[in-house]
Order: sequence, then C-alpha cells, then structure tokens
Amino acid sequence: PVHLVTRAKALLVDMTDLRLSVAMAAAARAVGVLTVADVDHEGPGLTDLLPHIDVLVVSEDLRGRLRDLQAAGPRLAVATLGAAGAVTWDGRREVHVPGFPVDVVDTTGAGDVFRAALITHLVDPVDPVDPVDPVLFANAAAALSCRGLGAQGALPTRAEVERFLTSARGRQSKQAWDTPGR
Repeated sequence: PVHLVTRAKALLVDMTDLRLSVAMAAAARAVGVLTVADVDHEGPGLTDLLPHIDVLVVSEDLRGRLRDLQAAGPRLAVATLGAAGAVTWDGRREVHVPGFPVDVVDTTGAGDVFRAALITHLVDPVDPVDPVDPVLFANAAAALSCRGLGAQGALPTRAEVERFLTSARGRQSKQAWDTPGR
C-alpha cells in the first residue's frame, strides 16, 4: 500500500513497474521521504518518474544523458562506472569519484551494495558537507564487497567502510578525488 511509504526514511524504485514506482515516489516525496531511482536503461515513462526522484542512479550506458536526466527532477544524478567509480551531476558541477582498488574475488552484488551504501549515507550522513561524500562512501562499500565470494560474501559494515575511507584519505587527499568533469 502506498501509504506505508510515508513512514520510511528512503524509497528505492526502478523501472520494473513504472506505474507503481511513480505512485510510490510521489507519495514518498510529498512527505519528505528520500526517493532514489535505479535506472539501467531509458524507457517509456521515465520522464513521469523523474520529477518525483531526489537521487537518480544510472548505469554507465546513460552517463552521456546524466545532465538531461538530472534536469528533469532529481537533485543529484549518479552514473556508476564499475571499478572506475562513479560520476555525479548536481546541476552545477560534474565530479568523477574514482573507485578504490581492492583484491577482487567476485563483483557479484557490488552494484546493490553501492546503492544501499549511497542511501545509508544520504539518510544518516557521516559528513553531510558535500554531495560527493555519499558517492565516495558508496564506492568504498562496493569495492569492499568485492573481496569475498557471492553477493553477500564480504558485505562491509558501516564501521569498516569508515575505517577504509579514513585510511584512504591518509594515503591521498580528498582534492585528488574531487576532479571536476567537463
């Protein structure tokens, strides 16, 4: 039931059942619930969904449309790039947020971990200063999840991700991560 979403902290929708996704996202956004859309391909009805979305996560295939898609409603659009990280567009600047090198065992589930970590950080930020921070956090979580076999073989805890980021920041300045795009 649509009314149940009003008690949530966040709602993640996709294009599987577009009519339901639009209804749920509209209800959630109307009461201030964070709305996130996971879109792998552009399809009919996407323009109906975007005005109800706060954060749009798209596949690398849609990276070239990031600015147009963000302009249709979301405050932040993110294109995932696998091991290369992600690109964000917030209407003012495009930022490439590089991935993190890890000893990869299996990438199964890394995209789902990215989305879950992104939403976790947006709902309960570690450091809410910059719109890049949630993407950096999500990249780190996704990278760490690749260290084990299967979708749940190496799911990191929030504390593990935070320690990993602290260690990574010690090795490289954040300014090097925040590389403006075109």
